Amino acid sequence: QAEDGIRDVERSRGLGDVYKRQYYTSLPEIEYAEPNYYMYALGTPNDPYFGYQWNLTQLNMPDIWNTITGNSTVKVAVVDTGIAHDLDDFADTTFTTGRDIVNNDSYPYDDNGHGTHVAGTIAQSTNNRNGVAGMAYGVTLMAVKALSQDGSGTVADIASGIIWATDNGADVINLSLGGSGSQTLYDACLYAYNKGVTLIAAAGNENSGVIYPAAYDDCVLAVGATRYDKKRAPYSNYGPQLDVVAPGGDLSVDQNNDDYGDGILQQTITGYDPYTGITDYTPGYFFYQGTSMAAPHVSALAALLLSANLNLSAGDIYNAITSTAEDLGVTGRDDYFGYGLINPSKAFSTGLNYYEINQSASDTLTYWSNNSDEWQINVTANTIVNLNLEFEYTKINLDLFLHDDSGTELARSANNLNNEHISYKVGNRSGVYKIRVSWGQ
Repeated sequence: QAEDGIRDVERSRGLGDVYKRQYYTSLPEIEYAEPNYYMYALGTPNDPYFGYQWNLTQLNMPDIWNTITGNSTVKVAVVDTGIAHDLDDFADTTFTTGRDIVNNDSYPYDDNGHGTHVAGTIAQSTNNRNGVAGMAYGVTLMAVKALSQDGSGTVADIASGIIWATDNGADVINLSLGGSGSQTLYDACLYAYNKGVTLIAAAGNENSGVIYPAAYDDCVLAVGATRYDKKRAPYSNYGPQLDVVAPGGDLSVDQNNDDYGDGILQQTITGYDPYTGITDYTPGYFFYQGTSMAAPHVSALAALLLSANLNLSAGDIYNAITSTAEDLGVTGRDDYFGYGLINPSKAFSTGLNYYEINQSASDTLTYWSNNSDEWQINVTANTIVNLNLEFEYTKINLDLFLHDDSGTELARSANNLNNEHISYKVGNRSGVYKIRVSWGQ
């Protein structure tokens, strides 16, 4: 009977959802009425080993992935031992042409295992029902092999790798390597920075001073390592050049009680055996520890920030990451944690555009009519549209809607009596958006 009644009213008056709720609620046999809204799965990936990636959960990545997973136009160069790009957990990852500086060819395949593990943290294929997740899995990886099979490399080769990556379109360069400083290496880093490239480098694992190139404070972001409990990893280097820390792991403890040492888990090849001098190319999932593992978390964050706003400079990215870091240790910046543990949730909101609308409704909306207040706004890409409307007097429940230029409803605010609020990120699509306030549909 209730269904028949509402259909009769709809036929006579053309009412929408608001009156449906009012009608149902007025019936004595109905306790309350509300729309049966759709709900959607959140960003927790379906990769079976994601549960062992405490580092990504600690950085709140599932929530970040609800908004952004990376733009394939953003290129992250991994200057390292190469990348085993054909592993199955890179099946959905985008790669661009790389370079083998060591062997002077165009096939920078990993013969050590280190570079692949680093690259996996940045962009291992995610939501592919296989293995593990990558932090910015929508970006493009660029392999630049500047370290040889045993994981060592010359300053000249590393500098050449940085310059090659810069000249071939890298937006972010990850440097999970280091040693003594040199003019050649500094010049290469400064060259990349002046070209707009964001350089992220590991601080080192000697429990001593920050190594180079991380110590080049004017053009490179230096990254130390933390454990599961957010304490400094015992090996992590420190000093005045340290900018931030990120999860690097500590295999000597199991603080999360998952029966494994608290390392960083990614897929890579079994790797180089220094005793035999032979590389085992068998793929597997391995826990590593080190500032080498911490740095790619920061490179991935930089890539996500660029994905949200391609106009950000390296300086903008450095500022966004350092200014939003979670303060650890003594209050303020210190030599053991820098500005603190990276905080993607806060960093992601830095440097984005906001379009604020605070409008008092002045027109009278005639009850039972299809009248509405509406206006248009021009919105640039990656803008967050914040809408706040307050109504001085209403007899019915007014709702707020946001539509794109094709008329598709993007967001709505409903069920509040005298005020409505929408916060919506438009993504990569700029253009004209329509805001409408009305009752019902």
